[in-house]
Amino acid sequence: MKKIIIALLLIIPLFVEAQTSNNLPPKKEYKTATVSLTNFNKFECKELNIFKDSITFIEVNSGLSRSVLMSEVGSIRVKSGNNSLPLAVCGAAVFGASAISNFTYLPAILGFAFAGAGTGALVGLFIPKTKLYRINY
Repeated sequence: MKKIIIALLLIIPLFVEAQTSNNLPPKKEYKTATVSLTNFNKFECKELNIFKDSITFIEVNSGLSRSVLMSEVGSIRVKSGNNSLPLAVCGAAVFGASAISNFTYLPAILGFAFAGAGTGALVGLFIPKTKLYRINY
């Protein structure tokens, strides 16, 4: 019986968290974003401003300013950084593994691994990482 009570006490906060509708991005202004509405329209936008009950943005394609009620917003996708760290690790692993198969000299292997890390980090700078916030789905 104690185990059931403890399990319920651990699960109840999950139900409470699932019922909260405050899944908004932490910042209130974004330079670029993608807004999807509940009627499945999707807008690439710039200058996104998030308010308590609505959002405003400028459509990239048409340049028109729009205001949408929060009840009509399905999701908001915003940029949250880049992928330089994961690609630096992958580049170091790939270049290091190829150097191990061809060289026995440790400084050459480390040089290839560092070159791979630099190459991966440089490529990762240009690949954005995004975060999706589901509002009304």
